[in-house]
Amino acid sequence: NPTAENVTIDLGQTFNDVTVILTNTLGQEVSKQELNTTPKFTISINDEAGIYFITVTSGNSALVRTKVLKQ
Repeated sequence: NPTAENVTIDLGQTFNDVTVILTNTLGQEVSKQELNTTPKFTISINDEAGIYFITVTSGNSALVRTKVLKQ
C-alpha cells in the first residue's frame, strides 16, 4: 500500500468521536486528528518517505491499526 501523500480509510460504518493518530517507526506522534461521526476520511502524510502507522480509535476501542509506506 505505498502512497505519495494521502491515505483514505473507510471504517465501513459511522462512529462517534474518532481519533486518528499517525506515528513513525520510532513511535513518535506525527499528527493527530479528532473527527466526529465519519465513516470515511483521508489522512495526509506530509513528512519524509518511510514507514508510518495509523491508529484509529473511538472511545476505548481500537478500530484500525495499519502500516503505510510513504514513497
